[in-house]
Amino acid sequence: MQEFTTFLLFVGRQDGNAEEAINFYVSLFKNSGIDKMVRYGPNEGEREGTVKQAVFTLNGEQFMAAGSGIEHKFTFTPAISTFV
Repeated sequence: MQEFTTFLLFVGRQDGNAEEAINFYVSLFKNSGIDKMVRYGPNEGEREGTVKQAVFTLNGEQFMAAGSGIEHKFTFTPAISTFV
């Protein structure tokens, strides 16, 4: 069975804010926590230490997030993406 996961991508001015946002979201809901946090290392083309990929749970529902300093034709918006 395929799973669908809400995915948040922090780009542009929001790059580097993924971890702060995740910690805030997790603090708001019971039955929540950070399941996995992978950070960019040296020489990976992004700011070292920022979130490369994160998986977190909010009230029992799983979410994913990532940051990217690469220029995109879009910015972080109130909209969401779905990862399949």
